[in-house]
Amino acid sequence: TLLATASDDKIARLWEVATRLPVSVVLPHDKAVTAVAFGPEGKTLATASSDKTARLWDVESGRQLLFLPHENAVNGVGFSPDGKTLATASDGNRASLWEVSPRPPLVFLPHDKAVTAVAFSPGGGSVVTASEDNAARLWRVDKGGLVAGPLRHDARIRAITFSPEGRRVATASEDKTARLWSSSTGAALATLHHGGKVLSVAFSPEGGSVVTGSEDKTARLWDAATGHPRALLPHD
Repeated sequence: TLLATASDDKIARLWEVATRLPVSVVLPHDKAVTAVAFGPEGKTLATASSDKTARLWDVESGRQLLFLPHENAVNGVGFSPDGKTLATASDGNRASLWEVSPRPPLVFLPHDKAVTAVAFSPGGGSVVTASEDNAARLWRVDKGGLVAGPLRHDARIRAITFSPEGRRVATASEDKTARLWSSSTGAALATLHHGGKVLSVAFSPEGGSVVTGSEDKTARLWDAATGHPRALLPHD
């Protein structure tokens, strides 16, 4: 029923989906807001910003609940399925895992360059991170141990996601491909080719299909098991 947006105007906003009107609550930062994520129950919202912070807000009142300082700009944020852990991706060449309360980070997940995206597995036991070092990595949440990776592309990874059952990871990259990987071994399962940078990727709810969006002005639908194309969805 609510939509959250992140903007270069230094604020996150909440909107009513039914009316398309903004809610009176405004969530300010000191610089551009780069990412937003609702908590699993929809009562809290996490925001990431170029002002070197992530923040947690009460959706109903707009009250700031947590202020999470970083040493560099924060590019991505996401909740674990149980809502108890928050993951942040930053230009400090690492992702961080935080207990929603208290605030000190639980674990640091190091990369060689800025971390651009982060996502939890459906069960919450693993997290996948992507970086400007052209690689994604899979980690255990409890101790931060590396499960698999690096999962290599030839250019920056723009988006990452787990399949609904958690056995696969999809990555979208500026090397004009999306790729499917085993979440347990990191083995490459399929490569999905576009004619331009791939900017987004998502599994269907049952996990049988993958959809990708690209700068080649198309979205494409793929068989998630084989990587074979199913449909071409053109845009202008």
